[in-house]
Amino acid sequence: MKFYLLSVYLLLFLFFTTNVSRIECTNILLTKQYPFCFTENLSPNTPLALHFTAPDIRQSAGEFISIKITDPFGYTLKEEHVSQTTKQTYHLKAKEDISGEYKICFTFYPSDLRAIYLDVKVEVDFDHHESQQVEKQDRIERLNDLLSNLKEQIRMIGDEQSYFKTREERFRETTDSTYTRTFWLGAVKFLLISILTVWQIMNLRTFFKKKKLI
Repeated sequence: MKFYLLSVYLLLFLFFTTNVSRIECTNILLTKQYPFCFTENLSPNTPLALHFTAPDIRQSAGEFISIKITDPFGYTLKEEHVSQTTKQTYHLKAKEDISGEYKICFTFYPSDLRAIYLDVKVEVDFDHHESQQVEKQDRIERLNDLLSNLKEQIRMIGDEQSYFKTREERFRETTDSTYTRTFWLGAVKFLLISILTVWQIMNLRTFFKKKKLI
C-alpha cells in the first residue's frame, strides 16, 4: 500500500511539474495507464537509437508497454506494444525537413495496480546510420547493375525486333513482286490464248468455206 501511495505521489509530482522531460540514460517509473513522456531535440536527418528494458513485466499475465514516438507536429512515427522482458532497441531518424522536439512516450498496462521500473537509454546512432548508408549504397549499386542488365536485354530485344521487321518487310516486298509478276504472266497467257482461239476459229471458218461446207 505504501509503495502504491508513493507511486501515486510521484506520478502527481511528475504530472504537475512537467509531464515531458529529457533523459539520456535513466530508470523511469511506470504506473497503470499513465504515460511517461520525454523529448529529444533533433536536427533534420539525425539518427537516434532508443534502448529500453522492462525486466519486471509479466508476460503470462498479459501485461505490456505501449511506446509512441511523434514528431514536433504530433505526427506518429512509431507506435507499438511490447511485452518482452529482454532489451528492446528502436532505430529512427528525424525527418529531412523537420527539426525540433521529438516526443517519446511509454504507457504501462499492468494486470493489477502496480508499477514497474523501465531502463531507458537514448543515444545518437551514427553507427547504425552509417551501416544503413552503406547498405543503401550496396542496394543502389545492385539496382544499377540490374538496370544495366535490363537495358542490355531491352537493346537486344530491340535489335531482334528490328531484324524481324526488316525480314518481314523484305518478305512482303518479295510476296508483292511475285504477285505482280504472276498477275501479268496470267494476263499475257489469257491474251495469247484468246488470240489463238480467235485465230483458230477464223482458220476453221475459212477452211469450211473453201470446202463449201458452210
